[in-house]
Amino acid sequence: MTLSKLQVAVGDGAAALAYARYPLAEGDAPRRFAADPDSDAARRANAIWVGSEVALERVGLGGERGREADAERLALVLEGRHAVTGDRVRRYGMRKVLDADGEVVRDADGKEVTEPVVNSFDLTFGVPKSVSVLWAAADAELRLRIEEAVLSSAVEAVEHVVRTRPVIGGRDSRPAQGFAGMAALQVTARTARGEAVPSPHLHVHVDVFGVVDEAGELKTPASEALYKHSAMREAGAFGRARLARRMTRMGFGVESGTGGGRYWELRGVVKALIDSMSGRTRRDIAAWRAELEAENGAPLTNRDAARGGRVTRASKSEVSAEETSAYWQARFAEHGFDVAAAERAGRAAAAGVAPTDEQLRAEVRAGVLRRIWAEGPTVSLGEVRSIALELATIGLEPGDALAVLDEMQAAGELVALDGWRVTAAGIRRRETFVRDVAVETAGRGDRALSKRAVKAGIASAEAAIGPGAKLYPDQLDAVRKLTSGTGWGVLTGRAGAGKGPVLRAVADAHRREGFKVVGLALDGANAGLLGVQIGERARTVQQLLAGIEHGAISVDDRTLLLIDEASKIGLRDWTALAEIVRASGARLLAVGDIGQIGAIEAPGMLDVMIAEKRIRTATLTTVRRHRDPLDQDKDHPWIGKEYLDRLYEGDAAGAIATLRREGAITMLDSREEAMRALVDRWAERRSAHGIDVDDAVMVVYGPNEDVDKANFLAQWRRLRAGEIGGPGVLAADREYSIHAGDVVMMREAPYEVEQDGRRQQRVENGTRGVVESVDADAGTVTVRFAQPDKSTRLVEVDLAGLRRAVEAGAERVPSLRLAYAGHPFPLQGATFSYVGSLWGHWSQRKEETYSGDARAKLYLDVFVDRVGAGLAGNDNARFKRLADRLARPWHRLASITYGETPDVKIGSGAAVAEASYELPLRERAARDLGERGAGDDVPAGEELLRRFELRLPPTVLDAIRGDAAELERRARAIDSPALHRAIEDARRAVAGFDGELALEVERNRRRRDLLGTRIAETREAVAHLDGEVARAGGDIDRAERWEVLQEIAASNRALADDVAELRELEARDAEVRAGDGHPAGWVAEHRQTLARAVAARTVLAQRGEIDQPRAAEAGRGPEPAQGTGVGV
Repeated sequence: MTLSKLQVAVGDGAAALAYARYPLAEGDAPRRFAADPDSDAARRANAIWVGSEVALERVGLGGERGREADAERLALVLEGRHAVTGDRVRRYGMRKVLDADGEVVRDADGKEVTEPVVNSFDLTFGVPKSVSVLWAAADAELRLRIEEAVLSSAVEAVEHVVRTRPVIGGRDSRPAQGFAGMAALQVTARTARGEAVPSPHLHVHVDVFGVVDEAGELKTPASEALYKHSAMREAGAFGRARLARRMTRMGFGVESGTGGGRYWELRGVVKALIDSMSGRTRRDIAAWRAELEAENGAPLTNRDAARGGRVTRASKSEVSAEETSAYWQARFAEHGFDVAAAERAGRAAAAGVAPTDEQLRAEVRAGVLRRIWAEGPTVSLGEVRSIALELATIGLEPGDALAVLDEMQAAGELVALDGWRVTAAGIRRRETFVRDVAVETAGRGDRALSKRAVKAGIASAEAAIGPGAKLYPDQLDAVRKLTSGTGWGVLTGRAGAGKGPVLRAVADAHRREGFKVVGLALDGANAGLLGVQIGERARTVQQLLAGIEHGAISVDDRTLLLIDEASKIGLRDWTALAEIVRASGARLLAVGDIGQIGAIEAPGMLDVMIAEKRIRTATLTTVRRHRDPLDQDKDHPWIGKEYLDRLYEGDAAGAIATLRREGAITMLDSREEAMRALVDRWAERRSAHGIDVDDAVMVVYGPNEDVDKANFLAQWRRLRAGEIGGPGVLAADREYSIHAGDVVMMREAPYEVEQDGRRQQRVENGTRGVVESVDADAGTVTVRFAQPDKSTRLVEVDLAGLRRAVEAGAERVPSLRLAYAGHPFPLQGATFSYVGSLWGHWSQRKEETYSGDARAKLYLDVFVDRVGAGLAGNDNARFKRLADRLARPWHRLASITYGETPDVKIGSGAAVAEASYELPLRERAARDLGERGAGDDVPAGEELLRRFELRLPPTVLDAIRGDAAELERRARAIDSPALHRAIEDARRAVAGFDGELALEVERNRRRRDLLGTRIAETREAVAHLDGEVARAGGDIDRAERWEVLQEIAASNRALADDVAELRELEARDAEVRAGDGHPAGWVAEHRQTLARAVAARTVLAQRGEIDQPRAAEAGRGPEPAQGTGVGV
């Protein structure tokens, strides 16, 4: 579920109406797709008033629960007004007024300027894609049942939030007793690039504009309660769990555990069909290739170039409902799907032996513990509730799943912590065990190494650096500290601080005293680098554990376990290492930096070790990696000492200021523009400074798709420049080919190498190389892989075989991918002469930004897009928002850093009762602009004003009405000829009015309002999806992660399109304003003339000189978007 704040400045009726109209858009309503235009389905409302009767009565909607909602009354309540009287019924808040730079405006006395606003919230609930597909294939009766099930589930999700979260703020913050809101069901997604028609996408906008307390007093919801502690994830999980129950009762089967265990789909709706009908399907590399070829006017000379023609760009024009439905039916036929297929799958699922309630509860219990390990070591209260609700779809009621959490807490399996955090007792026990072993080992009084051994170790390290090299004072201090008799020590220091020479000295000193040194790292690539640094082969932690288990490796009290990149080691591995140390008496040295990327599963133990004063810690204080390009004997003038120093210390604003001063950061309109500029700069830097292609890297902060695009663009540029060429072989799990000369990296898993039937040293995950040759017919490439000791190794990689394994669904298949660009995680520990960074994705964090940008030795460039940085304000404001984001630390802490709060109840209590809502048939309600029942009189002046309708904001028309009301009393004292002349004056004024131009201005204004709302909503949706992927970590498989990232990428493309359209509209508005005929100027000049005419017509009607019109005759007239002009 996504959350957007609807903030309306007091008195800004136009903004309120724009907010109100968006969820009620006719084009997204189910009735638009009714097969029979005369059926009930074609007349059914899609928006209703929801919530408790008490709350609705407080805003003037008493008795309206479940009845059709309309934009006019919705706009009033969003303004904080009574829906009938217009009186203010909600207290407003204050917001600071910001200038274009994002800075707070101050008055002449230096005080901050504020303005009153009314806050409401839009909570948007989306359904599993298979439900939308089933709806599109269903008949009218089943469609209605699905629609009402979705709507009811969405409302219950909101009810759950307001009744379990402290949405009533203040000193005595507490949950509410009910809410007042509007729920609008929409059934299509926006047309994305690459698809011809919109895809079915059922989602519900629930606008919450008030909650009530125990006394029935109306309150504005406290935003903190909705935004923090994963409230929206919990709400979405609750709604999906309720929807799963409803779909099961309809006879459909539910497949739980999709999307890394967080989602579900309907059985019988095949994944291929879901993918083909996804409104946010990823535009693959082949499609992008076709666009690039069109731009450059030349095809790419490899075998998969023709694949790009299968994807087309969608037209911006609206597709009719008939065309859309026909397209959907064609997709169903293509995949052999109909409703009966889903019904059969449901019957088959129901025919099996149903698990008992106790078995279901046990499965939820096990799943909760498993997921906390994957997402922890701690999760928020909302996250653990979400996990239970996501698991409920196996067959439990949501309330029963939440009750399991209380049972687990009572049994001691779950522990509530400070700050609304939760952990598993098993995690807390293991963390305590590791910490206790570390403290015990550190204080056991191990004998210090001899001065002779330490001196020899230092000499060895200096020799390894090069002739005449000397260790720096902080390095020497670290060596002495770590060889002076400590059983468990820590070496920490920032990236590039020179930890490698210290490790060499410590390792060599221990070897000279008869110790066996075992170097360990999380992955094979880092183990290889560590082995070079310490002068002895290193292993992965898993290799050590397997070796001990099988008797191939022994560890005793004369062993030093030296663990590099220790922040990336998870709790399970730390537990195993602590057990080895306790059992053997071995020494252990943990090496790493908590300011960089942490472990994927249950990180945080290195933080505990560094914070523990009883564990000896040596800290390197000087960064030495970054060198001056003009004189590499000197430090770089700004990369390390200014930019990275400031970023590391949390001064992101200062870090960005350094980049701006040095011209090292560039902001462009869209992410695609920023990416292209990054690739251009990467190529220019290599050419200008003679940097080898494998010594320059682009770091991408964002999803895998962005990495793939940057890699493809880099490859495309090299192909166009003639740097690489010839045939290519399709990668195993990517839609691009690999050519001779490409820079590549082995990912996902190590690649086992055999020669003459004998297994050779494998290529470790994370190893980089350059393709030497390609055999397109055999589907193989020969790669010269870089070895940690600077040597190289030729290996033939069977890409065709790997791709067959991927397509067969095999797990952990090695993947050879382009490596011009990459994420920071696999690059940690490496150094490159040039680094170009792509910023702007919302998931970008301080730790990964520091880790990625710290790879640069000589040159660093950063590119960022305005969409990612936020559209509000100017570039100064955008840089400020980026700085705010990058200033906060995000790494996960061990559970033992939090205190326990046993009084907090982890389960949220009884779930809200089911409340089924029905979608009523539409009524023509008496609403804005004087619309009344067919028999009621319409005031003559109002009828005239309706004919004067200028397609302008309602606030302008309201102002004219107000002026006319004031003039009416005076008009009664004026003779009839003068009143007729007033009407004629208005006729002449209107005759000179450019109605077409006014219509265009109003259409553009409304479109801009819609785009602004939609842009905000899309960004919220992308943020939510990104958060889901980030929190999933290793608990989501590659296919599911790919699917979610497809949706994210398509959203970002749609966002860029919206931004571009918004700018076009703004430019057109500026052009119109520069002329003489802008309607705003006309209204300012003739407002009083129109008001006098309205008053005159009312008085003349009262005198009987003009007929009083009837509503049935006058009607409401054409909708604003369809009008053609103004007439009297």
